[in-house]
Amino acid sequence: MSRKSNPVDPLDVGAVLAALEPGPLSLRDLAKALNIPAAGRERFKRQLDDLLVRRQVVQIKGGFFGLGGTPQPRAQNLITGKVVQKQAEYAFIIPEDPGQKDLYVASADLQDALPDDVVEARILPNSTGTRRQAKVLRVVQRAHERLVGTFRRERKLGFLRPAGLPFVREFLIPSEAQQDARDGEQVVAQVTAWPEGYVAGRAKIIEILGDADQPGVDVTVIVRKHGLAESFSEEAQEQARGLAREPGAEEVAGRLDLRGLPIVTIDGEDARDFDDAVSCEDRPGGGWRLGVHIADVSYYLRENTPLDLEARERGTSVYLPDRVLHMLPEPLSTGVCSLVPGRDRLTVSAFMDIEPDGRVEHTEFFRSVIHSAGR
Repeated sequence: MSRKSNPVDPLDVGAVLAALEPGPLSLRDLAKALNIPAAGRERFKRQLDDLLVRRQVVQIKGGFFGLGGTPQPRAQNLITGKVVQKQAEYAFIIPEDPGQKDLYVASADLQDALPDDVVEARILPNSTGTRRQAKVLRVVQRAHERLVGTFRRERKLGFLRPAGLPFVREFLIPSEAQQDARDGEQVVAQVTAWPEGYVAGRAKIIEILGDADQPGVDVTVIVRKHGLAESFSEEAQEQARGLAREPGAEEVAGRLDLRGLPIVTIDGEDARDFDDAVSCEDRPGGGWRLGVHIADVSYYLRENTPLDLEARERGTSVYLPDRVLHMLPEPLSTGVCSLVPGRDRLTVSAFMDIEPDGRVEHTEFFRSVIHSAGR
């Protein structure tokens, strides 16, 4: 009676090498590719150990197996990059290697990776052209330790459904970590354990935002989800208070004095900051001299000061339906850096000499001081 040959016999490894040709696989996926039944997994692992000793197969990061002699990620169709979510059904990986194009990842292949996480992924076979596709193998670095979402209670157990991430599994919140949150409330939670395999991630609630239909809660969810700063350090506020005085002779010295020129602030009716103003004069030979004047914020922001460092972190002011998260503390943003009518303000001015046919003939720039006549 002849014995049927095992396709993964250490003396005949062709099937194993062929299965690993497209790229690394986990032990489970490799066994599945070779049709190894569950009862034969232990024997298969011992056989695979023989191949490791003989260097025909190598074990790489994350417990994956690849072809021996080609351990480099590129040779193994591996790529490292950052996850960017586009839709509920899919995301993209932006490779660290600028020479590589973005890779499409179906939500089922994200393996619990979240937006902005750095991951290692395998480029899938027959994945070419304009839509290369990948499957996440492991998360290399987590981008966020806190999640915002909806708390769901089921008997004594609690769960967090992350906001805007329908492809991410719910996190378990033990009873002692629920902070008296009610079913359906929006919360902020600290991750205490990330999902691994079939085991759900765990988290503890650190802030209760309120019911989703409560006014302002939806905006607060956006603020927390994106990590937007709502307050300033005491050092930055102290510096702002020290600078928030009306311009005097010292501040005006050396600037082009435009306080006698008719200038109007042009920010819209619903604008919350005033930082644009214009002037316009007839030119003797025809045409116009148009002046555009913006707040000279750089005068107040000296490099590497507390104000400068906090402004860098923010990058811009954020305008939300019920609030403004200013880039600078209010003594500056709505005070001396705001071109309110009737006040002297330090500005940067651009003047353009415009011909009657609309051509710009000449442009020049000045550090200036203005006094807006109205809005």
